[in-house]
Amino acid sequence: MLRKTILLGIFLIILVNLINAQTQKDLADQHYELALYAYNNDDCKNASVHVSRALDLYTRIVDILGKKKCNELIVEINSCLSLIGDSYYIQALDYYSQGDSYLSSGDYRGAKEQFETALSFVYDANGSYQCMIPVDPEKTGKIDIEYQNISEKIRECELMRADELYETAEGYFDVNDLINARKFTEDAHTLYTLYNDEEGINEAMKFLKRIDDKIASLTLYANDLYDRGVGAYKSANCTNNGYFDAINHFEEAKNLYNLLQKIERMGDCDDNIGQINERLKDCVYELRKQANEYYEDANTHRRLQEYQEAVEDANKAKNLFQLVYSLTGDRSDERRIDDCDHLLKEIYRRLGVLDELEFARECLDNATELFRIAEYEKADILADKAKEIFVKHEDYEWLTYAKRLKDQINGMFEVIIEAESHYNRSLSYYSVADYENATIYVGTARELYVTTGRTQEIAMCDSTLEDIHAGNETKNEANRYYEEAMIYLNSRDYELSYYNADRAKKLYEKINYVEGVKKAEELLEGVPERSIPMTHVIIVPLVIVTILIITFMWFREKISRGEKEEEDEKREEKEAEERKRARIEAERGRREKEKEGLERERKRLRTILKEEKKTIDTEKKVE
Repeated sequence: MLRKTILLGIFLIILVNLINAQTQKDLADQHYELALYAYNNDDCKNASVHVSRALDLYTRIVDILGKKKCNELIVEINSCLSLIGDSYYIQALDYYSQGDSYLSSGDYRGAKEQFETALSFVYDANGSYQCMIPVDPEKTGKIDIEYQNISEKIRECELMRADELYETAEGYFDVNDLINARKFTEDAHTLYTLYNDEEGINEAMKFLKRIDDKIASLTLYANDLYDRGVGAYKSANCTNNGYFDAINHFEEAKNLYNLLQKIERMGDCDDNIGQINERLKDCVYELRKQANEYYEDANTHRRLQEYQEAVEDANKAKNLFQLVYSLTGDRSDERRIDDCDHLLKEIYRRLGVLDELEFARECLDNATELFRIAEYEKADILADKAKEIFVKHEDYEWLTYAKRLKDQINGMFEVIIEAESHYNRSLSYYSVADYENATIYVGTARELYVTTGRTQEIAMCDSTLEDIHAGNETKNEANRYYEEAMIYLNSRDYELSYYNADRAKKLYEKINYVEGVKKAEELLEGVPERSIPMTHVIIVPLVIVTILIITFMWFREKISRGEKEEEDEKREEKEAEERKRARIEAERGRREKEKEGLERERKRLRTILKEEKKTIDTEKKVE
């Protein structure tokens, strides 16, 4: 019985292998059909993947016809992939040529953009060539050469960008904006180091030392001003200018600390100025008296037609009255401020033309300050107003200053417009999960915004870069799931392949990466054993049935053996009982025979005794 069970198991295993071979053929046929479908729909990459898998399966099961039709289809797919790759390669060459033209004209930004586009086409071409079966070394070789050429051109663009950052740093250095000068120099140094430009590295290092030396020098000067302010404050009283000298020193020191971005030291200056203003409250009488004297002197100069001196004294009086009013809040001091304004208007009225020109110069000064703090829109309005007045009065010297400021403002507007264009392009790329281009464009936008000093826009770019980084992490994670799905597909682990492809699809959908979603969906459709694999449908149940049959037969044999043993035991017991009964019957018969013999013997003896008695009686009678 056990031999029969083993033979049945061997038969089932052979049957399973035959079914598995048929399953592999079915799977190979499916991959071939998918390859043919993809090829007919111009999806040659996926066609290559499926035909490669079909060829592998046909080879395993030694299906000559299957291998032949796969090889014929591979020739057509390779031709398709070659044409696609060549098309991408030609486009890469076109963009490379355009980038070269931009670079020759000095437009490194436009050149870099063209070269990066060329590089993306090189990647596309390489992706197509790599799918050929087998890979053509001649085609991949020319891709390597073009990649090196483009990389070298991008290096040249980046070094030009580094030079521009260095020049920007020099501009900031010239206007004593040392913090920005240092930042731009460090950015240039980073690029020089990244591309191993020794000359640039050395120049940047030297300039950084100059900046640090000047920072140290300005720090010493700011500290000296601060100490002068402290000295003036200590010797100040209501009858001298000590408090005002101290405030001036602290204000100058604060401005320098602001340039050096020493926030704590700026706070120290503000604290001292606040203390001085508290002390000045005790000097209100003296300040008011001095303000009245300046007011009277201004009137005297007005009457003597000494208008410049009159304006100077009137402004001093106004400033003092404003200070007193800020300390006391007394309405009478506010009225005195109005008196000063009326006096100044009268003086300006008598100055006539000089009045309007002074106003224009003040507008220009304010516009210059607004330009410095990157308020270009407001600066542009004031510069236009000043320019109009200078044109009206043919003041060509100040008109030149106004035009120069306007040119600077317009230059900044052009940079801002360019930055906005790059930023918007970055958002477009970000929206379709093209994070490489999104990073490039937002980086360029940020650099341009940095040159304009627009801190809000710089922060906006930084925030976008963070979003791009997060999206790129998600995209990379999705790519990892997709690659694992392909690996599991090639190793015929279809459950894990489907799971990873589904995870990749969900992540691609999260970042709106349409191409990723499409290829994940195609992979999901290409997993042939997703629902219930054929081997699971046939082989696994057969194995289970085999095990159940063997187990059933073993139990049945065991039960049969037990029943037989029980029957044998009963038979032996019955035979023993019968033997025992026979022995008893035999013993009983023997005893019956012995009893009958004894009875016969007893009868014989009785007969003998009777005969002897008769003999004796006869003898007695005879006597």
